[in-house]
Amino acid sequence: MISRRHRLPGYQIPLVLNSSFSCLSPFLVIKHLPSSTPFTRIGIIISSKIVKKAVDRNKLKRRLKAALSPYLNNIRPSKDILIIARHPIKNLSFSQLQKNLPALLKKSKLVLHEKNYS
Repeated sequence: MISRRHRLPGYQIPLVLNSSFSCLSPFLVIKHLPSSTPFTRIGIIISSKIVKKAVDRNKLKRRLKAALSPYLNNIRPSKDILIIARHPIKNLSFSQLQKNLPALLKKSKLVLHEKNYS
């Protein structure tokens, strides 16, 4: 679970969405911007075009948050991060998601300590 102070407010999402700092994988897109806050804020977007039912979108958001929470302390501070799901994510198992997300964080250079990342 991501604490309230680590959640990206809705009015900040368009700013991060239009940022040029992004990193792609077949399942996820990570966009980020420097922030004025001393901690990292994270938002998750799953389009209704990708996952039709709200129940399934919420389940996928919970899975992403659970996969992200162990790495939250190792992410660089003062960043606003937006995680956007791509179409093939609905066929991805939780264990594959746990492997893909840290690798994408490392690829986007958002992690402080490189060890324990695959």
